[in-house]
Amino acid sequence: VPPPNDSPGYVTDNMFGMSWNSEQGTVSLNTISTSGGTIVADFNGGTYNLTLPNPPLADYTWDFTTAAGSYGTVNAVWDAVYGEFQTNAQFRERVTAAARSVLRIKLQYLKDDNRVPLQPDPGLLPRQIRTDGGATYFRDQAGRSVTLVRSTGIPYQPDDEERILLAGKDGDFLRIGCEFYPEADHFRINSPVFEYASETDKDRFRDTAIGYDTVLYCLSDPNSLEVLQEIVDLDVRVIVMSILTPIYLLETPWVQAAVAVYGWGDESFRAGFSVLTGQMQAEGTVPIRLDHPAAIPSSSE
Repeated sequence: VPPPNDSPGYVTDNMFGMSWNSEQGTVSLNTISTSGGTIVADFNGGTYNLTLPNPPLADYTWDFTTAAGSYGTVNAVWDAVYGEFQTNAQFRERVTAAARSVLRIKLQYLKDDNRVPLQPDPGLLPRQIRTDGGATYFRDQAGRSVTLVRSTGIPYQPDDEERILLAGKDGDFLRIGCEFYPEADHFRINSPVFEYASETDKDRFRDTAIGYDTVLYCLSDPNSLEVLQEIVDLDVRVIVMSILTPIYLLETPWVQAAVAVYGWGDESFRAGFSVLTGQMQAEGTVPIRLDHPAAIPSSSE
């Protein structure tokens, strides 16, 4: 969500509406707007301390409202927005109107000839979800977006006797990684929790990684970040593939080899491994400044 050009925030261009105020130590949230068409207010700011934007939220108009997912991880967003909803009548009207917009579209879509079954037909899904042209599009998008964040040792071609471990939460990362590095073993994080890692997973990973020369690691969320930090002091080469947001790389300055992809589909993983193996060049640009101290979550503590 980009801050204004004069903002000290860490987003690199003016595409979003989240900005960092380094003096106050707060994040200000603004609406995401488009010229003509639909306007979406997206209230989502991770675990940072938040202030509501100036001018007040009630001064904005939008068509839809989206909010952060689980309360436990982004409670500051929910508290700020809900507090405004309770005390500001104009803001409450804006949110209510946005909710009605969603309901109107759903009713229109589900009525008469546009009606879709509540339970999809599994046999039709492969044809409905992915066309040949769509598959090409997603593959091309994934390939163009891969970013080489830290280049030491990339491309990576293992020695004949090198012991390699593929590790992460995502089973597709492990599966596709074995296609590119068939000699590798794999380690999967068992806990599905997003916010934090289990002590069991952390202990298992450290004990496993000790036996390898190189770890190819999928960094995807705070859980996988905590697990990765368990081997910071081990004598093992670590190569990270960051998926979705690359912001967690801020917490791993000790990792010298890293690529970023921005999805979790097969196309993204194959594009990332193609860069790691040297089969293609990384053409993407990191969408945030990974060297800005305000972007580091721990800096707000």
